[in-house]
Amino acid sequence: MQVAGQHTARMFVVALAASALLGLEGGACASPYRGPLSAPTGLSGDPAVSLGGVPGHFDVPAAVVAPPSTFAISYNDALQRSAHTGPWRQQNGFLAFEFLPRLTLSARAAVIDDSLAPPLVDPLRDLSANVQFLVTHESGAWPALALGALDINGANDLYNARYAVATKTWFGRIRTTAGYASGRLVHGVIGGVMLGLCGGISLVADYEDGAPSYGIRASPFAGTFARLGFAPSVDVVRYRNGRPVVNLSAHFALPGGDLVSPNRADRPDSVAAARWHPRADGTGIGRGADAVARALTARGFENVRVRDSIDVLRVAYENRVFWRDEWAAFGRVLGDVVDHAPASTTRIEVVILRLDLAVMRVEMPIAAARDFLSGILPPAGFARVMQVSDTYPGDAALEDAPAANRSAWRVDVTARPRVETLVMTESSPAEARVSVLPEAVAQLGRGVTITARRAIEVYTTERFWVNVADPNADRLLVNVARPLPGGWLAGAISQLSVGRFGHREVGAANEVLLPLSGGRVSLGGVIAVFGETAAHPDRSVALGKVRLLDAPTGLSASVTAGRFLNGDVGAALEVQRLFGPAEVAFGLRATNFQSVAGLRVTVPLGLSRNVRPAPLRVTWPGYHTQGIESTVLARLPVLRRDVGIPLETGNDLWDAVRARDRLYTTMLLAHLDDVRDAANQGRR
Repeated sequence: MQVAGQHTARMFVVALAASALLGLEGGACASPYRGPLSAPTGLSGDPAVSLGGVPGHFDVPAAVVAPPSTFAISYNDALQRSAHTGPWRQQNGFLAFEFLPRLTLSARAAVIDDSLAPPLVDPLRDLSANVQFLVTHESGAWPALALGALDINGANDLYNARYAVATKTWFGRIRTTAGYASGRLVHGVIGGVMLGLCGGISLVADYEDGAPSYGIRASPFAGTFARLGFAPSVDVVRYRNGRPVVNLSAHFALPGGDLVSPNRADRPDSVAAARWHPRADGTGIGRGADAVARALTARGFENVRVRDSIDVLRVAYENRVFWRDEWAAFGRVLGDVVDHAPASTTRIEVVILRLDLAVMRVEMPIAAARDFLSGILPPAGFARVMQVSDTYPGDAALEDAPAANRSAWRVDVTARPRVETLVMTESSPAEARVSVLPEAVAQLGRGVTITARRAIEVYTTERFWVNVADPNADRLLVNVARPLPGGWLAGAISQLSVGRFGHREVGAANEVLLPLSGGRVSLGGVIAVFGETAAHPDRSVALGKVRLLDAPTGLSASVTAGRFLNGDVGAALEVQRLFGPAEVAFGLRATNFQSVAGLRVTVPLGLSRNVRPAPLRVTWPGYHTQGIESTVLARLPVLRRDVGIPLETGNDLWDAVRARDRLYTTMLLAHLDDVRDAANQGRR
């Protein structure tokens, strides 16, 4: 007890000294800094990722959540006995984020060996998922309540636990947590207390498994780092078995996230211009249909067609400049149309093209558009006077009009990275193969493209399974997309792809995508016949897909079922959320081969704008996807990499036509603020 008391005293002195030094940035200790990831009460460094992978103290979870659109990574290497008998060495890595309001998800990768006894022949490896749901926030005298589950997947439930906790904050500096857990990682009555000092320093104590742990949590120079988009933190913990643990964490802001002011809304209010005045006299472009066409082509838009019929101005355009933000493109177009439309125009109609095919039509009074861009008409009022449709009845005069800045016979080339990983398998903790994918896309005409790709292997670790996902994924496909007839198929687009799909797939595939209810529901499917040579098409794919989309949250869920690439039959479920241009998704694939679950993160590479189209243009690499998978619903944790794999074309309709869920009526109406911001930015 005396030794433990000495350790506690030393840690407390260190905390006070660090608090005094770091408090120079955070302000006086009487008013603690409301730094990154702070609770509404202002506790510094809260909530950090606990050693259990969810928000909380050290091992004990707490009923708190991170700010919207942020994620955290964490690592520790320690001797502890949280899940096993006897002292074991555990190396733990975590990825955690708030997937939905109140819902925190995380993944844990652990390598475990016996550090005090003779070493194991093969250390244990575990990949697990954790989830916590905040049932209620703190309100008056009532605490916040949360339910959670640790290690909810996999055959090795080394860290299994289910828990309920209540958390209450006192005087803006003290946070207490109490609850009950059942499982291997935490069990019985659990509790914790955190005392927030200043300068990003907190003292923390846990009670679990009948014994306390205590330590310091520090978020040094929190304000400075947070303004750069990330916030580091360090936990120094002394566990009940007397062994120290150092846990390193860093929080990052996704697009739309805010580490500096976590209690405000996801995004600031749009700032509109004081008044939107036509400026034709100062631009040298003038007014009229030709002036609109010149303004749009000057911005790099392609396949621009403008038709003026007395009081209605019709405009069609294709965007390949603002490659990850269709609303930035639409805002620029709307601003230019309002600026340069003929004086007689009373209504404007804008048709958005993809692959030179009409995929969305937006019609409105020009006076309403001008008031909206000026800030006089709010987005909700503007939405009521707009007519938006994912179908286009056709306008022969517009479609047959000569196109300015045509995209036909132009080639875009890029080189994107590919990193294939095998994490926590029976072979090793982590293996990887790194390749570079030079790609080229050429538009030959309306709806007709050629896509080509060659994978060049750069580096492969020794134990990577080279027979899986062959890097020589050559692709050479001709894609022909066409709208289907009207009626109940209005808005549907079909695409025929013929050529080489990959290293072992040569044949033909037909894909269909049909949006319903403004894009809230979409139906699709693909049928393909292929083989190792065109003369022997001995394999097939037949898949149907249903996709649901909630535009305000950017949340979507899809179910794909049928026969997959490797002949296995089953279904795949994916839940995805958009965070600005980034995407985070969780998936489950279950076929007659096996069941696997995984996490997928997709981020854009490069700036938000490409250079203007040219006969040969080098573009940004687009999006990079990285994921991890684990076996689920199986007795043996043997990971298979061939379960539920679709046939890829590199030009699927969800991306090539619907711009990764952006070009739907419901998405436009949810992002009118972004449209107005883009229009005003285009004038600067």
